[in-house]
Amino acid sequence: MKIIQREDGGGEFLFEEHEIKILNEKRKLILDGDSMVHLVNTLGKIAVEFAASRPPHLINMQSDENSKIDGK
Repeated sequence: MKIIQREDGGGEFLFEEHEIKILNEKRKLILDGDSMVHLVNTLGKIAVEFAASRPPHLINMQSDENSKIDGK
């Protein structure tokens, strides 16, 4: 899996073929400890970069545990 942050504030999760197969079969990804550390580190890096450079229309946006995340 590769995570790409776009300049418009959006992002993309790119999956390899074997990951797509797992998602189709199990409807989830199971990560071992090493993979989870890499994911959390990557998301942390993206969060810091995003907070510093997010587009103006997203600056005051707030979220909580009930916020819906829609994929496109």
